[in-house]
Amino acid sequence: MSKKMKLIMFWASCLILLSVCITYFMTRIYPSNVMDSVSELEAINEASARDYYVSPQGNDTNPGTMNAPLASIQKAIEFVQPGRSVILLEGVYHQTVSIEKSGSPEQGYITLRNAEGQTPILDGKGVQQTQDGAISIDNASYVRVAGLEIRHYNTSSADVTPIGIHVSGSGGNIELIGNRIHDMGTTAGQKAGGGNAHGIAVYGNSEVPLNQIAIIQNELYNLKLGASEAMAINGNVDGFRVMQNIVHDNNNIGVDIIGFEGTAPDNARDQARNGVIQGNHVYHNSSYGNPAYGNEYSAAGIYVDGGKAIKIIDNDIHDNDFGIELASEHAGGATSHVEVSLNRIYNNSASGITLGGYDEDRGRTEDCIIIENTLSENNSKRLGYGEINLAFDTRNNELSNNDIHANEDGLMITNEFTQNEGNKVDFNHYSTQAQAYWIWKGEEFDEFWAYQSQTGNDRHSDLS
Repeated sequence: MSKKMKLIMFWASCLILLSVCITYFMTRIYPSNVMDSVSELEAINEASARDYYVSPQGNDTNPGTMNAPLASIQKAIEFVQPGRSVILLEGVYHQTVSIEKSGSPEQGYITLRNAEGQTPILDGKGVQQTQDGAISIDNASYVRVAGLEIRHYNTSSADVTPIGIHVSGSGGNIELIGNRIHDMGTTAGQKAGGGNAHGIAVYGNSEVPLNQIAIIQNELYNLKLGASEAMAINGNVDGFRVMQNIVHDNNNIGVDIIGFEGTAPDNARDQARNGVIQGNHVYHNSSYGNPAYGNEYSAAGIYVDGGKAIKIIDNDIHDNDFGIELASEHAGGATSHVEVSLNRIYNNSASGITLGGYDEDRGRTEDCIIIENTLSENNSKRLGYGEINLAFDTRNNELSNNDIHANEDGLMITNEFTQNEGNKVDFNHYSTQAQAYWIWKGEEFDEFWAYQSQTGNDRHSDLS
């Protein structure tokens, strides 16, 4: 045998001896049943820290892999760990889902999403609703729902509120992205109060706020809403983004940011706040014919009802009853510190922008800024509203640098109430092909110079 072969044989013998020694000492230190348990735990952790797949053709005895998916979305949610996803394969799911567990900033989101290139549909036909939401997220953080279609969760009962995606309690870092919610809601009649329904609803109903809520690139349409809204953010919600959504053809308000409804247990925090509404397309939302309202045009495309510290920027808002409304429906409550800027607001049935309580029993609008918006051809139903309308109790608001083009009625600004103070109106551009009118604190002006001199408004504005 060569010297080289002898050396190889020597080192091989050493490795075998070392392996025997390690095995001996490990079995002395760790009894065999402990070693087995450690191995089993490692196997369980390895198996659970993965994505789970679900299919309408799946089976809950399957392991939840792509080739052997589960049937129950809820079961997959129970298994999935932070940083991993429940992935829904193509098909129709007659189910509801509740998410009451959280991801984490270290491990990542718990995600419920579509398989890439596929369209899973949650369909409410034949589903016994034991919860308000087709998907409910309650007291959870770091949860994402993306790429799903939700439809046909309907009721005729005023005691049930169908909601496509319902976020409630406390928590944060909730993302709702790229979902399509349509053809669902309530058909409860006017005698029953019209019922309620939402496409997406975020309800901060805890003493600890919901925060960092992102609602992005969803489409909400053909919703029967009763007395409610296609998208609502209500109560103790502190920090949200509503961006690049399409909200259209619903029978009440498009997007609503709400305060003072008694949603949160602490009255001082019962106000959605610190949010951005940007880059959305909101159109064809009208309460006309809705059983809760009859033949009233009262639905805004974007409505801040008691919200605070919100930016409404760069949205397309048209063919609703009202374009943007900043008001408060609750006496003593105020919508405040809202910036409305760079929006395109046109062809709405009543005013393009309205602010203030809609009658003397409501709250007020204060310290808001309406700046650099384009308003044109609003008051399309000839309802007597200006392109901008001030209602009851507006205080210290600024309306400036807006481009305002009235329809053939020529109504620029309407303000029927005398309970208004500290509002600054200036540096606007007005244009019309007909006679122009301004109404300020109940007095009508058909000459621009008279309106300027007698109200003190629009000293640096122009009319063409």
